[in-house]
Amino acid sequence: MKSSLDPRQVLLLSLLRNGRVSSNITQTSIAESLGKPQSWVSKVETGELELSVVDFLSLCNVLKLDATQVITALTKGQDE
Repeated sequence: MKSSLDPRQVLLLSLLRNGRVSSNITQTSIAESLGKPQSWVSKVETGELELSVVDFLSLCNVLKLDATQVITALTKGQDE
C-alpha cells in the first residue's frame, strides 16, 4: 500500500522513531513523560496522528533531539 503522507512527514516520523529506538526508549516511557497514552505515541509514529508544534517540541525534548536540526533535515533540499 502506498503512503499518502507527504515525504517530509515520512522523514519526520522516521527521524522521531529512529531517535527513540536508538536511545532505547519505549513508547510507554515517552508517553509517561508527556502525560499521554502509549497509543498516542504509536499513532504519531505511524502517521495516524499529526503533531502540533508544541507536541513536536516536547517529543524532541524527551528524545533529546535538537528540534532545529530535525526541521533543517525536513527543509533541506526543498528548493532543489
